[in-house]
Amino acid sequence: MKNNPNDVTSLLTELMQRISDEDLTDEKLVMEIDRGKAVADISKNVLAIWNMQVRIAESQDAALRPESFNLPAALKA
Repeated sequence: MKNNPNDVTSLLTELMQRISDEDLTDEKLVMEIDRGKAVADISKNVLAIWNMQVRIAESQDAALRPESFNLPAALKA
């Protein structure tokens, strides 16, 4: 199973190479194209989830910065 953006990129590149194989029969080409479409659709969803996780982590990090707290002026350094 592919677990990171580099793995997804590698998988998509492999699929493109297989689809570009001039020795494929028409039947196998159709199968590879269908497989490629399925993997591309799944990859979009996986990448969207990873992107959301990054945005959540960034917002949590920002929420923990001292400047994000509503401190009285006397307590601010």
